[in-house]
Amino acid sequence: LELRLRISELEEKEARRLRVDKALRLSEKYFRTLIENTLDVITMLDRDGIVTYQSPSVKKVLGYNDEELLGQNVLQYIHPDDAPVIIEGLASIVDSPDDMKSFNYRFRHTDGQWCDFEGTGKAIFEGSELIGIIMDSRDIRRRKQAEEELRKYQEHLEEMVFERTAELEKMNYLLQREVGERKRAEEELAKRELF
Repeated sequence: LELRLRISELEEKEARRLRVDKALRLSEKYFRTLIENTLDVITMLDRDGIVTYQSPSVKKVLGYNDEELLGQNVLQYIHPDDAPVIIEGLASIVDSPDDMKSFNYRFRHTDGQWCDFEGTGKAIFEGSELIGIIMDSRDIRRRKQAEEELRKYQEHLEEMVFERTAELEKMNYLLQREVGERKRAEEELAKRELF
């Protein structure tokens, strides 16, 4: 009886372990599929800014093979004007491990163009040891273009309002002058009729 009970416990533990293993494999498959099919660029950096992982989406977005950037310092692909933002941002991420930090920067495409990105990063620690920084970066070129078009359209509208306001002010002036002239003419007519 005791042996059967022990065997039953072991079978139950094994069944539980198999369920956990299956759930872990499904979870890994789910997240791998998610990372491989997103247009966001997922990057893992070490404390020195060296790329330790690069999602396959980097090919679609920037033209690089995911392994091409491995072992490279990310700063060599960042626009020189944005390097201080990245350095400060990464330091801030490490200094505030519970916080996610976001910043905008430009990253060089394989064709040489600078692509606008919005990156969000978080430090990953094991105990007190920094394992790395995970960055989720999104191409915001279309958003920037839309913002620029909106800004230009707003300027155009403001110019049109200014021009229309000037026209209305001129028309108002002319109208007031004409009303004044008519009043004077009416007053003169009224005086003539009295005499």
